[in-house]
Amino acid sequence: MPPLFHVTDPANVESILRDGLRADEDGCIFALTDERLANSIARDQVFLTTYALFRIDRKGITGRVEADEVAELAARWHRVILQPVIAPQFLRLVNPSIATQRGPTDGDYMRNALAGMSRDQVDALFARIRELREEPTVPPRS
Repeated sequence: MPPLFHVTDPANVESILRDGLRADEDGCIFALTDERLANSIARDQVFLTTYALFRIDRKGITGRVEADEVAELAARWHRVILQPVIAPQFLRLVNPSIATQRGPTDGDYMRNALAGMSRDQVDALFARIRELREEPTVPPRS
């Protein structure tokens, strides 16, 4: 079984280490199977500028682990753990605070390769995204 990882805001680290990883209101704990995607998840889905990464010991999983029903290229690496809490002794803090990278990461290349994109195409895509972020916005005409 591949390891599972959880991305979170660094502000949550202390409570997770003390109380464990708690499910959301739907009873789900979100995880991924490849830590190379952590930056992409933090940047593009959780919208964090810094993130913390936990490794989940599968011995602490007592509920079902299912594929997450997301419609995106990285879906094959998303998992949902259906249980109320994973106790702290089954969690290892890999890194308490990682700055998200704006440029492409190994996870971005891996994910976009599924869509048939080469590394050069991914680099060009990220360059265009940077350009769009830096372009001044034009105020609407009244």
